[in-house]
Amino acid sequence: MIRLQNAARFIYAIGLICLSVMGLFLKDFIVGRPPACAPNMSWFFMSSNFVLMAGAIGIITKKFGYPGSLVCGAAIFFFSYLFKIVPEFAKNDFISFLNNGPAWKILTLTGGCLIVADTFRNKNTFLLAGLIAISCFFMWAGIAHFLFSAFVDTLIPDYIPFHRFWTYFCGICLILAAIGLWIPALRKMAALLSSIMIFAWFLTLHIPRYLMHPEEKTELMAVFESLAIAALMLIVFIQFSGKKMMDVKS
Repeated sequence: MIRLQNAARFIYAIGLICLSVMGLFLKDFIVGRPPACAPNMSWFFMSSNFVLMAGAIGIITKKFGYPGSLVCGAAIFFFSYLFKIVPEFAKNDFISFLNNGPAWKILTLTGGCLIVADTFRNKNTFLLAGLIAISCFFMWAGIAHFLFSAFVDTLIPDYIPFHRFWTYFCGICLILAAIGLWIPALRKMAALLSSIMIFAWFLTLHIPRYLMHPEEKTELMAVFESLAIAALMLIVFIQFSGKKMMDVKS
């Protein structure tokens, strides 16, 4: 399990590094796909990618994994959520707030960093905070598969038949995963199956979509995001498999 955990942490960190490199090229901070920064602030958000990259390298080295995880989480929360998403809330109504996919994704990636930090210091508070973020994102994404099914259908490559079936099926899986993460008898299975499902999307959806539309930067973002979240759910599975998880309250 230790080797598997190290591999999953490495992949998660690589996903963050790739997103930070993309941010440098785009002269912005793009983790979680927040709104674009104002042109006069591009230097500020572009430079923040170095903070994220430094934290991710700390995770890879393992020696600085705990502070590196917290640095990554802080960078994503401040530069994507606090400085970009929060100002947008004041401009929109409550329904728009609930339907803000990037906001949920940013919180999930932030929570993922807390979960990675938990693997170094066994801080169950970090694990629980990360699980709350993940389950909220999964629940929102699952419901969105039904509310915006026509749009989700367009995300499925043409070589996969029965688009509407897979849209609804994946929506149900996401909702069940959000619930299963909090049921002691199901949490390990929910985490593992979520990791497998998202990794399957990485292979069958996001990589082919990027290869078909290499000019679309959001498609490349989706490749790195799906890889990172698949690794994150594998980390959650490993944490649930650990003895210390017996003390975590549902």
